Amino acid sequence: MTGPGGYDPDAEHVGDGLYGRLLAAGSRSDLLDPRLTRLLDRPAKAMVDLAARRAGAMGRLRTGTDDLMWAACHTERAVAILRHCGLDTAEVLRDLASVGATPARVAGRRSLTRGLCRVVMVADYLAHQSGAARAGVAHLTTALLVEGCTRAYRMIADRDGAV
Repeated sequence: MTGPGGYDPDAEHVGDGLYGRLLAAGSRSDLLDPRLTRLLDRPAKAMVDLAARRAGAMGRLRTGTDDLMWAACHTERAVAILRHCGLDTAEVLRDLASVGATPARVAGRRSLTRGLCRVVMVADYLAHQSGAARAGVAHLTTALLVEGCTRAYRMIADRDGAV
C-alpha cells in the first residue's frame, strides 16, 4: 500500500512518479536537487550536507549511505536514535573508513548514490506517515536503520543474528 507520499517501501519497482524520477536522477543530479531538498527539513538537509562534505573530503563525487551514517554519528538527534537502537557510535565510526591525510581533489558534479536516494524516499514516507510536512533527522536516521542497503541495517541485523 502506498502512503500519502506515493512510495511503497515493499514494492519491487518504483514507478514513474516523483520517487522514480529522484531514484533515476540519483546517479547524475546535483547534490541536493530541488526535488530532493523539498522532502527534507533544514536539520535533515544539514545532515546530508555533512555527509556530502565527508564524501568530498574522501575524494568521492557520490555521497552514499556510509557517508550519511558518518554524518548521523556527528548529529546529536541522530546519535540519540542510534544509541536507543543499541548501536555504539564510536564503534560505527571505527568501522567506517577514515578521511585520508591529503584528500584527493575531484572535479565534476556531486550526486547521491541510489541507496542514499532510497533512504531519503523512505524518510519522506515515514514523515508523511507521522503527519510531518518534511522528513527530519529522526526520519532520515530511522530510514537509514531500516533500509537494507545501509551499513546501519547490516550492523543491527548482524547484532541480532538476523543475517
